[in-house]
Amino acid sequence: MKIQLRKVIALFKKDMKDTSKNVNVMILLVLPLLFTFLYQFIDLGGEGMPKEFILFISVLMNLCLVPVSFLSMIIAEEKEKNTLRTLMLSNVSAGDFLLSKSLVPFLYMQVVNLLIFFIIGQDMSTLLPFLGITTISSFCMIFIGAVAGLVSKDQMSTSLVTVPFMLIFLIP
Repeated sequence: MKIQLRKVIALFKKDMKDTSKNVNVMILLVLPLLFTFLYQFIDLGGEGMPKEFILFISVLMNLCLVPVSFLSMIIAEEKEKNTLRTLMLSNVSAGDFLLSKSLVPFLYMQVVNLLIFFIIGQDMSTLLPFLGITTISSFCMIFIGAVAGLVSKDQMSTSLVTVPFMLIFLIP
């Protein structure tokens, strides 16, 4: 399977433009940030929640919501509009398609993770390990989101497929 960078970049640009207009996607991106702010005001017997716990729970929410729901929604949307069939019948390979679709939530996830990191006010010396860990974790979740999107019949059915995965990963 040969990946052609020119096609991936063109599809990536199209997907960035489409997703920036999608209200559901923007809500998914704002939720972890909203909860980060909210958790900072929770009082536990005279003390606030520890910063590390807020960071952990907010990033975990970002890792579960964005790649699983977001990616499955945009893949299912392509299937629903029959653009996926058109792309596959043209000379776009499955690798080109999946790579371009996966890069969009990956980019958004990293931006949200950085915003969470700075909102919490973590020490800058932990930024590189933090980005490394969240990057590695996001690849697994992106894979799950891609599979969920391919299995789903349409956008409405993506929630039936993705919610159990999100619950399983959010429970710990």
